[in-house]
Amino acid sequence: MGDWPGGMPPFLARVEGGEFEGWYTLVDAPNFAQFAGPFYFSFDEEDNAPVAAMALAAHHQNLGGTGHGGALMTFVDMAAFHTITPEVPDWKAVTVGVSCDFVGAGPIGGVLRCKGEILRAGGRSLFTRGLVTAAGAPVLNWSAHLMRMPTKGRG
Repeated sequence: MGDWPGGMPPFLARVEGGEFEGWYTLVDAPNFAQFAGPFYFSFDEEDNAPVAAMALAAHHQNLGGTGHGGALMTFVDMAAFHTITPEVPDWKAVTVGVSCDFVGAGPIGGVLRCKGEILRAGGRSLFTRGLVTAAGAPVLNWSAHLMRMPTKGRG
């Protein structure tokens, strides 16, 4: 697993021990994402592409006993931000739009994995897409449009 490009943001910490040892997770971030997770972030060992993961727990389930669509879409939003890490290592961006197609069930007790890609990175806009899988089977196909936050002196 590669190091965080540009230095690790202060809201992430490396996981020590357990299934996600060596991955990164949110810390000291009293926000919805930390409440909805936990989410884990790493980089593919072969091509160093950003990879995200989420262990589906009982509180993530819908009435049918599988991963709730809202929980999966929150994971997609976090995965989209991790996907833009090569362009925006501090994740200073906002979500403009996300499109999701559910193609399978997310099993409670299972691990979701997502590998995304940047389709286009313009001045402020970044267009991404990816696939969420569970045990190698597709669960969710997504695309997202993110916008970089303006830097000081730039509107």
